[in-house]
Amino acid sequence: MSLAALFSLGVSPRPQQGALALPQAQLSCVSTSVDVKSAWCVKACNAAELKVALTCPFTSCLCVASPEPSERYTQMSKNVLLRLAGAVHQSPAAEKSAKMQAARETAAQVVKALAKKKPPPKGTKHCMSTKPDQISDEWCEDKEETFPLICYCEDGDKDGAPGKSKPEPMDLTPKEWINGYYSWSWSQPGYPHNNGTTESNLGVQFSGEEDVTRALKAVGAISDPCSDTSKTWCDSQLEFYKADAGSTDEAKQMVLKDFGETCRSCVVTDADYSKSWARPFSTGWRGKQFLSLGGSRSIEAWRVEFLDGLVDGGEEIDMIKHAGFTGVCFDIEETNGGMELVEAFERSFKALTKAGLEVMITTSHSAPYSANTDEIRIAFVESWIKSPDITYISPQLYTSGSEGSPEMEPSSGTSGPVNYEKYYQNMPAWKKFVPSVNSISHVDEMKATFNKKNVRVDGFVQWVPVSRDPASAGLVTTPEAPAAPEAPAAPEAPTVPVSVPVADTGAADAAVADAAAAAEAANAATAAATAAAAAAAAAAPVPVPAYAAA
Repeated sequence: MSLAALFSLGVSPRPQQGALALPQAQLSCVSTSVDVKSAWCVKACNAAELKVALTCPFTSCLCVASPEPSERYTQMSKNVLLRLAGAVHQSPAAEKSAKMQAARETAAQVVKALAKKKPPPKGTKHCMSTKPDQISDEWCEDKEETFPLICYCEDGDKDGAPGKSKPEPMDLTPKEWINGYYSWSWSQPGYPHNNGTTESNLGVQFSGEEDVTRALKAVGAISDPCSDTSKTWCDSQLEFYKADAGSTDEAKQMVLKDFGETCRSCVVTDADYSKSWARPFSTGWRGKQFLSLGGSRSIEAWRVEFLDGLVDGGEEIDMIKHAGFTGVCFDIEETNGGMELVEAFERSFKALTKAGLEVMITTSHSAPYSANTDEIRIAFVESWIKSPDITYISPQLYTSGSEGSPEMEPSSGTSGPVNYEKYYQNMPAWKKFVPSVNSISHVDEMKATFNKKNVRVDGFVQWVPVSRDPASAGLVTTPEAPAAPEAPAAPEAPTVPVSVPVADTGAADAAVADAAAAAEAANAATAAATAAAAAAAAAAPVPVPAYAAA
């Protein structure tokens, strides 16, 4: 079916393998669901054209075919879709299917009408009517906000109009380069926890949990509360290790190494937290360590009550410090609240900073992909930029985590994209802009693209474990990440070599008597030794260990 035929039907069809053979038929898409990102819709719904094996989530993705493969028409199509997506997203579940179909038809009709319009001259702004047979372009000059699907205004100076002032170039040289990594709490057997590379100076322990206690447990920083049964068993292990340890502290470290998952809450006291061995993330990891809150395991979007424990003097902040973390990384992608949620986050940021912890933000591309309104989405970003309590901001330049290049497109709402150059260009010099990327191989392209937008890049944080990233080969050397504690098992008593200066008795004496004369002269034979071994022992100038005869 030709592209013209698609428009004549007034509908943007569901993409199918082989259905869109021409490059100009590529679809522009936006998501209408909180659990699907717009960038994923673009990739999956163009799977046939891109020749990748993906399935378009048709019930969540609102798409329309762009008239031409140009930046102007791509942006035009996307803006039309964004104006429709908000209404679909807010519609009741029972009505969503019909709303989606109506939105597809409307999008196709509007884009078809706009495709006939010429772009405005540079330096001018021109408003166009999507119903030229009923409404004139002149009527639309000041009515775009009131009638967004009838009137569409386009700025003709995007390429730089004569007389338009350009921002002064800023210093894009980072004062300190951050080489960060994520360490997944769900690493599989056979894959050690990610401990970055020899150049890493920051790590994020990714829990996927919003609750502090669950997050700390997910990354292995705390164990379950000490029950009477666990206390008895763990105390017995501590007493056993004391026999060989030089001190109680050393014995506790031996218990934690072997049984930390069970015994940490039983053997570590409040007084111990002043010692580095009691704080698991204070040693053994490359760079300062951040506990992540939020992300893939969380069932619900961020709400105000999720932050109730992160307050000045709160127990949860003490728990984070006791685990040895330098700071907290908030993964803010889905939100459920207005300005009260923005303000609750700001209070938590301030409480963490007051307690001596740093704050880091990571988000879906340039802003949360799910927010109550576009105003709230932008309010989050503006809060992060202005906050005196946030040191690191890390937009995620990926959707699935397997992209071959960084996704540089900003997050969007119903009123348009949250552009990096608008919100991140004027960050204070002391803040660190450290985008999250899949691979270290994406860093050069990412940095060059942001620098063109006059956004300084201070480093990166790598999502994929370095052991699974071919581009990181050669940078991974010891030490590996500290091993996760194994399931409890009774330790075996150590075998201690015993030096015996005289010959053995019993069965050993019988064996020695039958041995060579040289063995008798040595007085150091064993029951299991052969005559040849006994002869060699006799010639040795030092005593050898004797083992009990079988």
